[in-house]
Amino acid sequence: MGIFDTIHASADVIEQCGLRCSNCNETLGDFQTKDLNSSMSTYYLRHAAGPGTPIKLYLLDEPDEKYWVEYTAEEIEKNNEGLQNSGWRAILTRRTGDGYFMQKGFLPENRHQRDMGENPHCVLRMYGACVCKRFIDIDVKFTDGIVVDVKIECSELQESDLVE
Repeated sequence: MGIFDTIHASADVIEQCGLRCSNCNETLGDFQTKDLNSSMSTYYLRHAAGPGTPIKLYLLDEPDEKYWVEYTAEEIEKNNEGLQNSGWRAILTRRTGDGYFMQKGFLPENRHQRDMGENPHCVLRMYGACVCKRFIDIDVKFTDGIVVDVKIECSELQESDLVE
């Protein structure tokens, strides 16, 4: 367990790098890693300037404020019924100005993407699970911030790896 970062891959990178499960051929596009900042940041793996250009990793900013939705007075009142403003319940209390980001605000294409320059300069291990219950381990080698090699390993998940 612990803190990790999330990496999304663009559709063209998924195809070019063969980010597919070797068991069921399902495409894979969302991964986790502990090889970056482990600060719950989100990154986007994409071509620098369209197909045929180098593949780079971009840091995604928080969603834009245009995707922010404030709770209505009715939602706040309903949520706060029965909550006391003391102890741990105080963090569950909603106030005017509280709200949430719409789901589409989290899509990579709707967020500012920060070019990381020559970083990373390493082998980045990304991992995830497929719908066929296989563990996918991907090593992406970066040189001066550009992807130069991708290795994919697919293994069967053990019963102890599954969380209900």
